[in-house]
Amino acid sequence: MQLSKSKFKSFVSSCVFALLINPPHTDAQPKDQAKTFYTCEPGFRFESGPRSARCVKPKKEIYRPTLPCTVYPGVSKHSQLKIDALRNSDLCLKDKNSQLSQTNTKTLLPKCPNGYELYIKRGKDSCRKTMPGEIKPPVIKKAK
Repeated sequence: MQLSKSKFKSFVSSCVFALLINPPHTDAQPKDQAKTFYTCEPGFRFESGPRSARCVKPKKEIYRPTLPCTVYPGVSKHSQLKIDALRNSDLCLKDKNSQLSQTNTKTLLPKCPNGYELYIKRGKDSCRKTMPGEIKPPVIKKAK
């Protein structure tokens, strides 16, 4: 059976594509070899390639509830948090007797602890702190 020129080219390109997708395996993979000599600090994930190795700590977001409305000076302990369900900001409602009631605003945004920002979402808002990701070189394992 003879193959035409176009069918032969198609056959060869299929074989090359198959080798690219599934390269032949060797007994010692570079990743496995790298892990035997290197390690990462706690909280970091080890990644390696054919010519490099690194420790990666992914970006992380920490959430916590907003501070109570009573953190504003002059707002009584009976001040309430109005939770918004439409993706607008929640609001601290001021009392009629509060020292702040003389100002034009009748509501105040909830506050967050230092280092956190107000994260507005549907339902009760929260405070968010973003921890940036890090990349470090791996550490050489100590002999046992």
